[in-house]
Amino acid sequence: MSTQLTEPEDPKGASANRSGPNWLALGLILFATLISLLPVLLGLPAPAHARDPLVLYVVLYGPAIAAVGLCYFLDRTADRKQRRDTLLLCVVLALLTNYLHLWLVDNASYVTGPNLALQQHLHEQVVAFSPDALPHSYRFLPNSFIRLVELVTGDFATARDSYRNLFGVLLLYAIYRFARLFLRHGGALFCLAIWTAITPVSFRYYAGQPTDPLSHLSFILSFIFLETEQFVYLFLVVLIGTLAKETVAAMSGYYLLFSWRDPGSRLRAVVLFASVILLVAGVRALVLPAAPGYAAISGVDPTHLSTNWNNYLQWVRPILFTVGIFVPFVVLGWRSFPWGLQSLALYLGPVLFCSSLFFSWLREGRNFMPLAAILIVMTVYYLLPQERAPVRLASSKVTLDEG
Repeated sequence: MSTQLTEPEDPKGASANRSGPNWLALGLILFATLISLLPVLLGLPAPAHARDPLVLYVVLYGPAIAAVGLCYFLDRTADRKQRRDTLLLCVVLALLTNYLHLWLVDNASYVTGPNLALQQHLHEQVVAFSPDALPHSYRFLPNSFIRLVELVTGDFATARDSYRNLFGVLLLYAIYRFARLFLRHGGALFCLAIWTAITPVSFRYYAGQPTDPLSHLSFILSFIFLETEQFVYLFLVVLIGTLAKETVAAMSGYYLLFSWRDPGSRLRAVVLFASVILLVAGVRALVLPAAPGYAAISGVDPTHLSTNWNNYLQWVRPILFTVGIFVPFVVLGWRSFPWGLQSLALYLGPVLFCSSLFFSWLREGRNFMPLAAILIVMTVYYLLPQERAPVRLASSKVTLDEG
């Protein structure tokens, strides 16, 4: 064991004496979120006809390419070669994953007919805040973004795939940045490969609702901002993330639970927790004509609990092959993991299971992918000790490099 302490690589590309958040970046994020919400706020309809095929191809890949360029020039936490190689890999893996999604989900049929027809019908209900589409009507940010792109393309499928390409690339790069807090470059790239390998498992038992890329991104970003102690970014990403899927609101509970011993964090934890509750309640008030009952929380009634639990022949394997396969490595390496990874795993495991049990479907492995990201990093951390990042000295804790 080495006892030498070194300063960490700063995930935001600034010095350890960073004075605060980048308010310009925060303003741009808020502006982009507002623009994305305009279609649902103004009730903008989709065009009647698709644009020229050249326009469709430009819009299909253009936003993802622009995001790659921004990540390359704005993220100064690695040298040029590492940034270039990582972003290129993110593009390749995102396009591969989205092609598999197109093949296995979008062009397939699930319950009531072709998934594309179901997606379009649900899309129209969500952008209209219809209470007949619960719980999807609460998760209108992805659909609003898709409608915004649809206004340019005139084609729902192109807008949907453009959304998946954009946020698929950003999600993979966020996973890489999260892994880099604990692993070296090679180990973080290995995490991306494992994530891509298990992602198709999460495609089963759903018809292609667009919440996942943005919802999973909000989870991964919240992990990063928790570890790097950047509350303003955490506050923003959790609140915006609840408009994609309210499950990320659980991260406000994590912050409240694990920061309560720090007097300087208590007020911030209460503010975040209260803000999330108010936002979630406000969204439901926007969609529902009356006070919500249990069935209106997430579109399921009280009998759902027993039905969901007894359906173990369907839910055991999706959970096994998204998170269960990593448990042996996590158990074997538990004592070597940084507390940040341990606490996230201990918290999110039961939270996501209970959330899926009471308000969703346990068979939907996609619900457990945020936990999978944590377990993947832990697994690589255990399997490849030579890939553990240099020792980091944080303000409130010291982790020694055992590699």
